[in-house]
Amino acid sequence: MSGIKTPVLQWLRSCFSGKGFPWFVLICMLTVTTGLWQYTEITLINQSLDRFHSRVDKQKNSIVNRLQDYIQALHAAAGLFAADDDVTRANWHDYVRALKPERYLPGTRGFGVQDPLSKVVFIEPPGDAGVGTPGDNLNSAPVLRSAMDQARDSGQITLSRRITSGLTTDAKEQPDFVLYLAIYNPHEPADTVAARRRALRGFIYIPFRAAEFMQSVLAEQVNRDVVINLFDGKPVRENLLYSSAQDRPETRYATERELSVDGHIWTLQFRSSPEFEASTVSRLPLIIRFGGMALDLILFFVLFINTNRLHTIRELTVRLELSDENFNRLEEHLSGAVFRVKPEFPWQVQYIGHGIEALTGIPQERFLMKELSLDRVIHPDDQARFTAAVTEAQTRPAAFDITLRIKREDDRILWGNLRGRIIYDDAGTPLWLEGVMFDITRFR
Repeated sequence: MSGIKTPVLQWLRSCFSGKGFPWFVLICMLTVTTGLWQYTEITLINQSLDRFHSRVDKQKNSIVNRLQDYIQALHAAAGLFAADDDVTRANWHDYVRALKPERYLPGTRGFGVQDPLSKVVFIEPPGDAGVGTPGDNLNSAPVLRSAMDQARDSGQITLSRRITSGLTTDAKEQPDFVLYLAIYNPHEPADTVAARRRALRGFIYIPFRAAEFMQSVLAEQVNRDVVINLFDGKPVRENLLYSSAQDRPETRYATERELSVDGHIWTLQFRSSPEFEASTVSRLPLIIRFGGMALDLILFFVLFINTNRLHTIRELTVRLELSDENFNRLEEHLSGAVFRVKPEFPWQVQYIGHGIEALTGIPQERFLMKELSLDRVIHPDDQARFTAAVTEAQTRPAAFDITLRIKREDDRILWGNLRGRIIYDDAGTPLWLEGVMFDITRFR
C-alpha cells in the first residue's frame, strides 16, 4: 500500500510545486469569482423581480377588491328592491347615505336607479351625479344602451365600454364607465332571456371616472414604486384610461395583467419607477467582481513568487547534492579523511569523513556520535607538537602543516600529514579547526 502511495504523493507534490500551479489556481479562482459574481447579480435581480411582482399583485388585488365593493353594493341595492315593491326617493336617499359611498366606495360619481326605459328615477348625490338627473333618459347613449341590454339579458353585473361623449357638457363631470345590474319583478320568473326581459323592473347603476377610481385605490408606497397604465381593452395609446406617472421609453421591470368584468377586459400595464429601480441597486456584485479579482491576483503573485523560490531552492539542493556527491567521490579516492574539530584539546569532532575508517580502522560513526575525539588517533608523543602547531596558527593566522604519527585501532602506527586552518567568527574568536589527514607512511 505504501508503495502505491509514494508515487501518488510524489505526483501531487510535483503538481503543487510546478510552475503551472499558480496559473491553474488563478484560473480556478477567477472562475469561482465570476460564478459568485453572476450568482449574486442574478439573486439580486430575482429579489427585485419578486418585490416588483409583489407590488403589482398588491395593486391588482386592490383594484379587484374595489370593483368587488362596487359589485356588492349593487347586489345589496338589488336586495332592497326585492324586499320592497315600493322604494321611494327618501328610501333610496337613506339607503345610499347608510352605505357611506364617500368612505367605502371612493371613486364613484353617484348611485342611481333607472326604469326599464332608461329614465333616471333616483340618483344620489342628486347634485353631483355625472350621469343623469331624475327624469333624464340615458337611452340615447349607445355605449350605455348596449351595457344595459347586456345586464338585462344576462342577469349579471355589466361594465359599459368607455364613454367618450354625449352625457354631459362638462368634461370633468363626464364619467368613463358605468356598472349596471338589472333588477326584476320578484313575482315573475327570470330564468330565461325572454322571461328576464318581461320581468325587467329597471337598473341600478354606478358611474365612475377611471382616474378617480384608480387614485382611490392606489397605495401611496406602492404607487411610488410602480407606474400603472390602465387601458380599456388592448394596451394601445388610444385605449389609455389612466397613467399614474409619465411613461418612460426604458424601464427595468415591466409586466401586464388583465381584469375581466363579465367579459369586459381591462389591461393593467405595470412598470418600475425610477425610485424603485434606485432602491434595488446594489454594489455587492461589483465588490465581489473586482474585489474578488484583486484577491485572486494577489494570491496568484504570492504563489508565483513562492513557486519560483521553491524552484530555485530545488536547483540549489540538486547542485548541493551533486557537490556533496563529487566531494564524497573525491574523498573516497583520498588515502585520508577530512575533519572539523573544536580548536582545543581534546579536539572534539563536529564532522569527519568516512575515510577515517580506512586510515585508522575506527568507524566514522564513533567520532560523529561523540564517543571519540581526534586525540584518539594522534600518537601520545605527538600531542604536544600538534597542540603547538594549532596554537601557532591561532596567533599567526595561517594554515598549519604538520607530520605526526597516527595510532590505528589494531595498534599499528602510521605516519600522517595533517593540513588545515582555523575558522573564526566575526568577533575573531576561533570556532573550528578544519583540515585533511593523509597517510604518508609509504613515503617515510
